[in-house]
Amino acid sequence: MRQREQLRLKLTTYSSADYKPGAAGAEIARLLVAISNAENAALSELVLLHDDVAAYCRADGKGDSDLRIVAEFSPFQSAKKIASGCPGSKRYYVFVDKLGDGSAGLGSIHDVRFFVNLGTRSWQVLEIITGLLQFWELFLRHHTTLGLTDFSRDVQSGLLGRVTDTVFYEAVNRQLTPIPVAAAAGASVEVLQEEISQRLGNVAFYLEEREILRPGLERYTGRMLCEASNENAKRDITRIRNVEKGLLHELIHLRDTVRKWLDKKGRASELAVVEGFRPFRIGANLVNVLKHGVRGRNQDCAVIELDMHVFKRVGREVTPDDNLLDVIGYVNYNGELFSLTQLIEDISQLWELFLRQHLQLPLTDFRVRLGTILLSRQGLSSYSAPVPTGLEIFAQHSADRRKHLDIK
Repeated sequence: MRQREQLRLKLTTYSSADYKPGAAGAEIARLLVAISNAENAALSELVLLHDDVAAYCRADGKGDSDLRIVAEFSPFQSAKKIASGCPGSKRYYVFVDKLGDGSAGLGSIHDVRFFVNLGTRSWQVLEIITGLLQFWELFLRHHTTLGLTDFSRDVQSGLLGRVTDTVFYEAVNRQLTPIPVAAAAGASVEVLQEEISQRLGNVAFYLEEREILRPGLERYTGRMLCEASNENAKRDITRIRNVEKGLLHELIHLRDTVRKWLDKKGRASELAVVEGFRPFRIGANLVNVLKHGVRGRNQDCAVIELDMHVFKRVGREVTPDDNLLDVIGYVNYNGELFSLTQLIEDISQLWELFLRQHLQLPLTDFRVRLGTILLSRQGLSSYSAPVPTGLEIFAQHSADRRKHLDIK
């Protein structure tokens, strides 16, 4: 993909008006072939990665059954068809111009997008690549023991603007790609689509609400948090935690509405892509525990058991007067600790990917709002800290104690 970006930058020195017989036209044609080849190579690697990961998982003793999540993801299936050559399918490309002086045709080329028709749907090749990259990063981080810190950082950084970028290029796609006229939706389908939109609106609201509340924590210091009488700090932290619980509730129960929608289309099995995803399973378990209480008798049990307080160090040394930046809850799931903030963001991105690729519903408002939040993280440093000695042992002992509880 770095190679594609280098080629794209060369393409921006031309305008679409230059694409005609002659030296400039020949150079543009060469760049188009090179960009297409780079995209096809990336697509092939993302498909072949499936077999490599399967071999690794089997060698690691975990088995490769979780890879069904990837195999059933719609862009992966389309990538396999395209990588195999897709004989008979229509292929075409579209220049995306950067207009100059407000007049069409006077600006330089901003990018080129390649499309492939598969059945009744037209796929943008670059969108498949970026979607699969994001999906693979989520899967590998949660379903394997591979140490992919650099890969995850690069993918997350490079794709922060992907959601918003996709909204823009979807508009281009709709203008340039023949879209088959869909049959009129029945009343029940329209109700379900409205419910999906409402839940997504709630998700976006809670995500935005947390970003509004979080800066207010900076008024507190480590010294103030240790004062038993400081009820304001406790109240503000509780507000953030309640927003997170509400957000998780919406993300998990969105499944119920989406399942009904897919049932109407005879495609309920596609939901396995979301339901088999480990963060979703942990989140669903936590929502159940928050609603019905702690489980026992060796049942899986997710509990928000620990908080990590993140402070902004002002001087060279840590002091009790450093200001609080964030409070991150940690979920203890069978002895493993998971950041609640990370779980929520990963499930949110999973739903955005799934709904856009599998349902193709008009969800632009949600994508823009989610994309705005992701874009706001650009330039921010990531939190990092060593796990305190004995914390993992504590988490495992705590989970083991719950398993032996006699709770019905």
